Amino acid sequence: MFSIKFSPQFIKSVFIFSTLWCVLLGLSLQIAKAADGLSSRAEGPHIQVELMYEKSAVIPGQSMLLGVLLQPEKDWHTYWQNPGDSGEPPMLNWQVTGVDIGQDIGQNVGQDIDQRLDENPPPDWFTFGDILWPIPKAIPVAHLVNYGYEGDNLLMVPVTVSSNAQVGDVVNITLDLSWLVCKEDCIPGWATLGIRLAIADSANDTEFTALFDQAKDYLPSESEAYPAN
Repeated sequence: MFSIKFSPQFIKSVFIFSTLWCVLLGLSLQIAKAADGLSSRAEGPHIQVELMYEKSAVIPGQSMLLGVLLQPEKDWHTYWQNPGDSGEPPMLNWQVTGVDIGQDIGQNVGQDIDQRLDENPPPDWFTFGDILWPIPKAIPVAHLVNYGYEGDNLLMVPVTVSSNAQVGDVVNITLDLSWLVCKEDCIPGWATLGIRLAIADSANDTEFTALFDQAKDYLPSESEAYPAN
């Protein structure tokens, strides 16, 4: 049997190293959590909602499409812009904040990312258009007739990006969303959704691109008319 004795200086050095390692590990986890803190999905009674993007990045001087996927349960429905005799269409309120993530994290690792995003809003680089409403269906409810959507429905919104947007920056796009989902009874819902996109010279398709392509087929053509009010 033998024993190993360590000097007080060695033990102190090991303790300091272990403490610093734990602090750095915790800090890295905090940064990762903050970077992923924006949720693009939410769930309410009888419905799921998700914020989607057609392309992987935003390009200065071009337009892109964002979309809100509404997924009510079977036999439940959401509403068109003119809901008919009753109901309420989804309401969208957009906000954009931005920060140069690569530079800022490297220089201010210990500062809260979300706070810096609030302190550094981008110029008016983004202009959000109106919802591109798919053709609805008539939904009879008792003696009333409403207009809306049963099943999955992607509401697309065109976004124009200013040519002054800075390539290399990153933006957080936040959506305050409200909806009404109905069967015989109606239940209102609210959610705040968010995504983080880079500003770049080029963009690729995403996992959602095919869904956007399908949704475009349900938009009215110039020769088609929406249902009468």
